[in-house]
Amino acid sequence: MSATEPASPRFDAKSPTNGPVTITVPRDRNGEFEPQIVPKRTRRVGQIDELILSCYARGMSTRDIEAHLFEVYGVTASRELISNVTDVVTDEIEIWRNRPVDEVYPIVQGPGVVPFWCEMPGFR
Repeated sequence: MSATEPASPRFDAKSPTNGPVTITVPRDRNGEFEPQIVPKRTRRVGQIDELILSCYARGMSTRDIEAHLFEVYGVTASRELISNVTDVVTDEIEIWRNRPVDEVYPIVQGPGVVPFWCEMPGFR
């Protein structure tokens, strides 16, 4: 670091498990830095969205999802956040529910029973 280059900004944050944490962010004047974990201009990591959608797909309510995330992962997620995430797929769910149903569905059935004596050693 040269004398004319300002120091890296420091941020203080609190971790629920580790206590106070100081984060030093390096300067990037050319904008070449690409984050590896959380992409630029995003507020959440995609895993929380996937967890919320997974719980929603299993029929859990917004309050149930909120309680589950807090009990299992220690994450405090508001009902508004959960609603915003689930609203993304609500339109697709309604389209799927209102899709036209075929009158006839073809069924292919094959032999699924293997005779007991065929599995005995030495049987030919």
